[in-house]
Amino acid sequence: MNLDLFRDAHTALTLNECGKSKPANNTRFPSDFEDSLKLVTICQRDYHTTGILETLFEVDVPLDDGSTRTEWAYAPYLESSKGGLGPKDFTPVPVWKDCMEFGNPVPENSSDNLPEVLNITWLITYSSVSPAQRAILDSLNFLTTPEHGSFANGTTDSDYGRIKAQDMVDQTNSLFGVHRGNSTHPRRRLFFSLLSTIISIIAVTFDALYWYTRNETAFISVSGTILLAIANLIDSELILQGREAWSSYQFLLSKEDNFFQMMQQGNAGLKQMRSVLRLLRFFFVLFLPLQTIWMLLTALRIELLWPSGSEDTLWGRNLPTPRRMPPTHRERTSERLEVSTLQWRSRIAIVAGLFVAYHAMLPYIPDLIDPLHPELDASTLEAKMLYKGLVMKESIVDPLFVSGSIFQIVLNNSSGFFAGSYKIAAIFKMVAVIFDILQFVPSIVGLPESRGGVDVSFVIYAGMIAIQGWQAVTLPRVLPYDNNEYQE
Repeated sequence: MNLDLFRDAHTALTLNECGKSKPANNTRFPSDFEDSLKLVTICQRDYHTTGILETLFEVDVPLDDGSTRTEWAYAPYLESSKGGLGPKDFTPVPVWKDCMEFGNPVPENSSDNLPEVLNITWLITYSSVSPAQRAILDSLNFLTTPEHGSFANGTTDSDYGRIKAQDMVDQTNSLFGVHRGNSTHPRRRLFFSLLSTIISIIAVTFDALYWYTRNETAFISVSGTILLAIANLIDSELILQGREAWSSYQFLLSKEDNFFQMMQQGNAGLKQMRSVLRLLRFFFVLFLPLQTIWMLLTALRIELLWPSGSEDTLWGRNLPTPRRMPPTHRERTSERLEVSTLQWRSRIAIVAGLFVAYHAMLPYIPDLIDPLHPELDASTLEAKMLYKGLVMKESIVDPLFVSGSIFQIVLNNSSGFFAGSYKIAAIFKMVAVIFDILQFVPSIVGLPESRGGVDVSFVIYAGMIAIQGWQAVTLPRVLPYDNNEYQE
């Protein structure tokens, strides 16, 4: 910035000390520069509007001949992010609750006992944040602010909610180097979590591609595939996500909660943005059942014959016709090998035993590493039991997943081939689990405000993924089939 323009702007700013001058009008968008300057000095003192103009000071630099040279410098600008404060950053200040009008003196007979002195500890962090980074930080905090509960008075619904909310704020602030202390490394946690999520999405994509391209079930556990398909369908939460998406769609179309009303509530655009994100998430979830369909079609050897356009009926001209394919020689060999390795009674016993074991652990799954945040309160735990958190995940999805994985692992070991997924997908899943485990190592990520525990279900899941990853590295893949192998 040109020094003369900088000094002129700073001089004009200091002529109107904040709170002393009055605006010429009460309009929100003044047409005169002088009016806008007065409005800035009265009610808008933030980095975006004033920035370093308020911190300019004069420095006399000594020269070799004993004289001084005048230079201008500025100190760091001190303020707080709009959404960068969590429940632990607020200090409750006692106020006179009987005050009815601003500026009225406290009556002598007031029943409120207010302390004369209140000690408040300030936590100040300096960070070289550019204006663009600052705008991004405010946007991230804006999107991650919980819809329910309030930070205005430093409280949320429960101790668990306060800890989780504070941890979310700390992780968002850590993106730009703002830390509460040296004992935590939220940026590393966020990095590991992001890598785990990206790698998991890539692995899921490879899984979907694998089942889309399957033409036979050679060395693929049919019973295990059916169990895994059902687990994927339930875990996709299609019904729950659809309900949230429908509510978001109705909200976006409603005329009651428009943009200007939420501007007055200090929540401008927050609900709209979250509603759009829920709709996008639902459209992504819609693709997950496709993998389930492809898995079931492969396991049951069903082929869809699409119409050529010459059929007489409406059904025949527009909808595919399912056809059961005869097993190949390799498929019959694979089925005999699976039955001889693991009898049907043994499979039923494994599935039933896992369902009983997982259900017996509810509602509190035993932790091998205790969580850092408080336990869920009774109301939250009941809500999780009624919805996806425990009933859908721990007592239904996990037993199905573990059972299906065991059947495929046993068949891989017996056949000497790796099947059930691409080898690269199994390796990616193993790497994602490693990144998840690293988030529990204090020497790497420290001790954050909130962190879930390592329960028995996660250990079992990680064990299944590790075994499949080891088989993917050590066993050869199944070679493509030959079309001439089809026989009755």
